[in-house]
Amino acid sequence: MIFPASQFFSIPELFQALEPLLSTPSVVALAQVNRKLNEIYTPLIYQTISIRSKPAKNVFDSLDSLDMSFRYARKMTLNGILCGPYSRSLKSFEDQYRPLIDTPPSPPRMSNLTQLQSYGSYLRQADATYTHDYYSGNYLANLCHILRFCPQLVDLSMRDVPIHNEQDIFLIARALSALDSLRDVELDLRLCSRSTLRRKVFSPIFFALPIGLETLDLTLQNQISSDIRPAASNEAFEVTAEQLRRRQEPLCRLRSWLGLETAKHDLQSITAFLSHCPELERLRVPGYLSEADISEIATVITTSCPKLKHIHHWYSGQDPLAVMLTTLITTMAQDTLVTLEYGGAEDENHRLGTSLQRHFGSLKSVIMRVCYHMESTTIQTILAGCRELEELTVEGGYDPHEIRLADAVAQQWASTKIRRLVIEINIGDNEDLRKETFYSRPLPIVFTDAEADRMRQLKRLYQQIGSLHELEHLDLRITVPAGAMDGQDNFLCYRNVSFPGLMALGDEEAGRPGYLHLLAGLRNLRTLQGSFSANTEETKLTIDQDVCTWIHQHWPRLEKIEFFSRGTTLTAPFQWLVGQRANNQTPLDLFE
Repeated sequence: MIFPASQFFSIPELFQALEPLLSTPSVVALAQVNRKLNEIYTPLIYQTISIRSKPAKNVFDSLDSLDMSFRYARKMTLNGILCGPYSRSLKSFEDQYRPLIDTPPSPPRMSNLTQLQSYGSYLRQADATYTHDYYSGNYLANLCHILRFCPQLVDLSMRDVPIHNEQDIFLIARALSALDSLRDVELDLRLCSRSTLRRKVFSPIFFALPIGLETLDLTLQNQISSDIRPAASNEAFEVTAEQLRRRQEPLCRLRSWLGLETAKHDLQSITAFLSHCPELERLRVPGYLSEADISEIATVITTSCPKLKHIHHWYSGQDPLAVMLTTLITTMAQDTLVTLEYGGAEDENHRLGTSLQRHFGSLKSVIMRVCYHMESTTIQTILAGCRELEELTVEGGYDPHEIRLADAVAQQWASTKIRRLVIEINIGDNEDLRKETFYSRPLPIVFTDAEADRMRQLKRLYQQIGSLHELEHLDLRITVPAGAMDGQDNFLCYRNVSFPGLMALGDEEAGRPGYLHLLAGLRNLRTLQGSFSANTEETKLTIDQDVCTWIHQHWPRLEKIEFFSRGTTLTAPFQWLVGQRANNQTPLDLFE
């Protein structure tokens, strides 16, 4: 007779399906049960290696563990302060394969490792044993030595890498040129001599990249710490420009390049870089040398990269009015821009909205964050003009970045395909948000002329949103003036208020308004955030068992709605709603 347990433990596929559900200690424990489980689970234990904190004293001396990692490792995360010890342990491991003969066999390699992430440390002298290598300047040399053991890398991320001189740049270039399998590269370089090095970084690294590269993110920042010192001269690590392999072929698979800096290069160099990117689709808009260069740079970009369709821009000290961005958008062929991610700059005189009109037939995603003086008419132009829009996010910023209610409903929104909408609405005088709600008035409720006009506009807004049948994420906020307070002298923010009449079911016969039914078409809605507090004077009167039942029936895919702050005790209707979702195995979170 074969017991079920015996049968289960004889099927490796079941173990492999179980492994993602278990913690690493649990997998290690299973591997120690018997020899068969050890054979199955040992490769899984070493597939992902994370060397993030100070290890046990002799961990890098465990040649058995190194042997396992060489055989099975697929992903590795490495803290910069541990590059030195790990690099030295790899050298010791390699030395075992060097017999006392003139022709040693090929040294071992981590042939299954496809992903490596390294990052620097912000520690100072917490443990001199491990921080010395990082702060003495040997970090980069050790990291490049480790890369020699990873010939099949596909995804490489090197963060917080201190760069002191051209020698460091050449080290990186030589290491990259040997990794023919690379597809994704992220380099975050910290320049210790910014005035002389910045213009020298791009060319050696760019022309060392393998021809199969698909995404490149190259960031240059200032030195992170005065404690970091240049490495002492070491002939073993020295590389000259003549020794570098300079790629002649274009990067025909490169689709995304974030980090192009034109401000430190002449037009000829920029043209040389971009001529190697004929298939580029995504670009972070660079700065410029002077306003006279803007038109030429934009022309070079659009001519060299005719397939460009995703544009990212973030203000970082140059071009506060985003002139380079708007010029590039205007220079691109009509209806080719698909994605615009924009942040940190000013929208002067509706310049951005005007330039986007050329791409109303192609724009699918517009994301604007931390913008200054964002025009309400710019947001209106996007909503009323972009026929293919699937995402609109407008958030953050120290100046107004909202759309006025009148602008939001002045025209029919052009797209009903929107899946994600993050927007702030200025509904005008919101004094009534801080006083007694009109739902406390006797029925039938009678509005003043001003209230009636605003409720008509709000109803049109709710109808616009309700027509977005593909909508999955809605973050709808009310503009609350700085320093606004409620009746109990508590400061208000958008989370403490709610849209008038939106979370209420109306009763025409009784003269009680309510507009929740206008959102009945949002059956794909997953998250509802923003000004939807269930603790306002209005929603305490409107959100009852009937509303909770309506939500359960009409928003079957809803996963989160921000009704309450954490720690709030739920009343019976909300407990019922959460319980119904739990019974249907679709959990619902009602907290911020």
